[in-house]
Amino acid sequence: MTVFVFVGFGLLRAFLKTHSWASVAYTMLIGVLAFQLTILAEGFWRMQLVTGVYSTIELTMESLLMGNLGAAAVLVSLGVLIGKCSLLQLWIVAFIEVAVYSLNAVVCREMMFVADSGALTVHVFGAYFGITASYFFQPKKAIEDEENRCEGDYQSYLVGLMGTLFL
Repeated sequence: MTVFVFVGFGLLRAFLKTHSWASVAYTMLIGVLAFQLTILAEGFWRMQLVTGVYSTIELTMESLLMGNLGAAAVLVSLGVLIGKCSLLQLWIVAFIEVAVYSLNAVVCREMMFVADSGALTVHVFGAYFGITASYFFQPKKAIEDEENRCEGDYQSYLVGLMGTLFL
């Protein structure tokens, strides 16, 4: 799962020729941040909404898996935002998304008893959050693409293909 999140998404984001290797680094940085924040945020929301008992957040295999799923949700929405935002803006979006994603995941799993392997809470939430967040980062300028920033070249497509194979 971790290889899927970090290597697959990292190499997949290299399809833009102007951001190919920077997008790989951004994916790694944002993925690690989201992984750690998801463990903390889900523990917080679980204590706040489900148990009502405030104690330490335990690091278990389940919390590590939830951290991977949270990182995957953030990286799904990163696919929409890559090339439109700076690293600082991506960090801020990741902080906001992890907080909302963790709340959504705890409510779905613990309170609504939704039997989900991650497809609903990860892919759908990440996609809709990314599309919503992209609205705030100059959508008309991105559609016009006067600087040809949305194009790729042979090398960037080849690295993107390697990411697709990992996924």
